[in-house]
Amino acid sequence: MADVTWSESARLPGDARSVGEARRFVRDALARRGEEQFTDDALLCVSEVVTNALLHAGGDLEVSVELRPGCLRIGVRDTSAVPAFGPRGLAAAGDDDLPLESDATTGRGLLIVMAVASGVGETLDEHGKTVWFELSQSADEQAASSARYVVQEGLLPVVSLDGHARVRLLGVPPRVAVQTNTHLDTLAREARLHPSLTASRLADAVAGFRRRYPTLDDAVAKARRAAAAGVERVDLDLDVDGDGPRLLEELGVLLAETEALAAAGGLLSRTPTPDVVTFRRWLLDQVVAQVAGGEARPYPFMSNPTPSNALDGRGATAAEA
Repeated sequence: MADVTWSESARLPGDARSVGEARRFVRDALARRGEEQFTDDALLCVSEVVTNALLHAGGDLEVSVELRPGCLRIGVRDTSAVPAFGPRGLAAAGDDDLPLESDATTGRGLLIVMAVASGVGETLDEHGKTVWFELSQSADEQAASSARYVVQEGLLPVVSLDGHARVRLLGVPPRVAVQTNTHLDTLAREARLHPSLTASRLADAVAGFRRRYPTLDDAVAKARRAAAAGVERVDLDLDVDGDGPRLLEELGVLLAETEALAAAGGLLSRTPTPDVVTFRRWLLDQVVAQVAGGEARPYPFMSNPTPSNALDGRGATAAEA
């Protein structure tokens, strides 16, 4: 609420009546404040944003009107965690390199809002989002301006066109991520040759998980580059569907059983380092939380990576480090 000099808000039902009610609320609020110069543009834009929320979010809405230094900001809050402006983050209308997303979550009316408003964005949290637009207080500035870029704030996963959720892994120690991946691959390769059912199931589960979620390989490749460059922390992205948490939990159980077999001398692979175990637990927690709509949280632990000359093929290879 910083720099807000005046504000009003109204809760509206999640049905078609809300478009007209939102227009009336905004018009009356501006009249009470004596800010009628915003009325025409404000009513056009709020109609489009409320319509988009009704089409794609459902549930009750809250419309807010705020006067800030130099501009009027109007927001429409809904209960959907799906970003209104698509899965890419920043989007730019009229820019050939950064086109506004045209998927089902983006109404064409939002393009109208971007053409009229001086600023457009959305703020996301674990409970939903607020799509907002700003109108300049200067008539000349408003007449000459349009919102070329969309500001997206918040750390919710971004839902892609194929129904996957973008899980953001923030502040990951890249060497630990590489060690975790190498340990998994080494264990899976050896498990494939072992006669026990548990070991063979692990190998199949790892292969299946990689086929289903190919962005895992992209994340590992990014971590390798970061580790090679000496970067201490890196942000990684995974795209997983609604089954991701369950499959990852099942993979964790098979890993624990196979690692117990290795600890008893049944496999050559070494048991994972404490850093790897801690990272795996955090990774599972983040996937479960973010697929359920929770916010991304940075990796909270400091690590003490094993020196590269001490790594080998039974924990992490020197080539992978």
